[in-house]
Amino acid sequence: MVKPFNVNDGVFGWRYNAAGQGYLLYHKTPPPVLMPNTSDPFMELPPELNLMIIDHCSGKDIASLRLASRAFRQLPIILFRRLTLEEMPWLWEARDMEVAGTDWWRLYRMLKFCWSELKGLRNRRRIWKDVEEIVRRIGVYRREGAIVDV
Repeated sequence: MVKPFNVNDGVFGWRYNAAGQGYLLYHKTPPPVLMPNTSDPFMELPPELNLMIIDHCSGKDIASLRLASRAFRQLPIILFRRLTLEEMPWLWEARDMEVAGTDWWRLYRMLKFCWSELKGLRNRRRIWKDVEEIVRRIGVYRREGAIVDV
């Protein structure tokens, strides 16, 4: 049975010892960190603004943000839908998948970590890049007047 989830939930679990407890707790949100003299400007922003910033970042940029600021330790599952669609346009089936019923983090992670084993998708990506290059060249030839639409 698949565990229900919300696409707005965070993707990373956190294990920590809560104050006064001798056992580990597991949460989907990070434990609160009290840092009164922090120089991290993102910690001062509301979470909504941090999510708006992330919306304009690539996967690599988001990874860098997560390393640079504690404000980006937790990311919503739905963010990985956008990353999947942008980074893998050749995976057109993802556009038809149910938004709320898909664990986008799990799909994204599996595609990234199992990439070497996914020979069919690797071939599809290769063909996609070739077709993009053909379309780009046709556009160049049209602009130069070498190809004329009839």
